[in-house]
Amino acid sequence: MTSSRVRRASSALLFLSLCLALAAPGPARADSSDAPGGHMGEMPAESAADMPAGTARVTGSHAHHSSRPDEHAPIGVMGDHTHGAGDVMFSYRYSRMSMRGHRDGTARVSTSAVLRDYPISPTSMTMEMHMLGAMWAPNDHLTLMAMLPFQRLSMKHRTRLGKSFTTRANGIGDVKLWGLVPLWAREDHTLHLNAGLSIPTGSISVKDDTPAGRQRLPYPMQLGSGTWDLLPGLTYYGRVGETTFGAQGLGILRTSRTVGTTAWGTPIGSMAGWPASCCPGSRPRCASSGTTGATSRATTTA
Repeated sequence: MTSSRVRRASSALLFLSLCLALAAPGPARADSSDAPGGHMGEMPAESAADMPAGTARVTGSHAHHSSRPDEHAPIGVMGDHTHGAGDVMFSYRYSRMSMRGHRDGTARVSTSAVLRDYPISPTSMTMEMHMLGAMWAPNDHLTLMAMLPFQRLSMKHRTRLGKSFTTRANGIGDVKLWGLVPLWAREDHTLHLNAGLSIPTGSISVKDDTPAGRQRLPYPMQLGSGTWDLLPGLTYYGRVGETTFGAQGLGILRTSRTVGTTAWGTPIGSMAGWPASCCPGSRPRCASSGTTGATSRATTTA
C-alpha cells in the first residue's frame, strides 16, 4: 500500500473514531435511578407489560420502540434504528435491479443510434445483491453495524456487426462499517447520527471475455469503488397516533477522485423517506413505502 493510500485510510478511520467518540456514555443521572426499578430502560417486567403498544422507552439518548410491524424502515434503508445495550441483530437482504435502454439526459436514445458512434453498445444490465448484516450495541449510546455484500452483475451487449455477447462479474463488494449514535429522543420521536466508513474490499479489476479478447470491464461492472469513503448521515423516526414515518439522509465523501483509469465525479449521496400507517387492534396491519436514490458519475479512460 502506497503512502498516499495509507494517509487516506488513516483519515477515514480517524473520522469514524471521532464520530464514535460522541457515543461515550455521559455521567449517570441520580434522578432516574431513584425511581423504583431504576431508569425506564430497566423497569420491572410487570410495569413494562402494562405499557400500551408502541410506547417508547428512553434510556439516556436511546429510544427503543415496542415490537410494531412498522417499527423499522423499508428493507432497502440501512441503519434506520439503534439498539439497547447488549442487543444483537443479524439480517439478510436480497435485491435485484434490471436496467434497459439508453438516455442522453432525459431523452431516450436507441441502440442503433449509439452504435453509429461506438462499436459496441450495452443493451441491458442486471444487478443482484445478497447483503449480510450484523448489529450490536455495547451500550445505550452506541450501536455498531457491519454490512457485507455479495454481488452478481451481468451486462448484455450488441456490436456494430450485429453480434451479441454478455459479460459477468461476481464477488464481494465494498464492506461498510457504521456507528449509530442516538442524538435526541422524545417520547415517540428519535434522531440518530449515522457515521459510516466504506472499505474498498470489492475488486476494481474484474475481467471477462469479449469479442476483442479478455478485457477489463468498465466501472459499472466492477464490484467496488476502489476508494475509502466516508458515509455521514442523519436518521429520524417518529410516530403520531397510529401513523409512523421517518427520513434519512446519507452523504458520500470519497477520499480519492481517481482510481486507476476511472475518475469519479462528485457524489451526492442518498435520501429516503417512508410513511407507514398501522391500524389499531391486537393484530395491526401495516403498509410501508419508501424511496431511495444516489448519484455519482464517473468517467473511464482507456
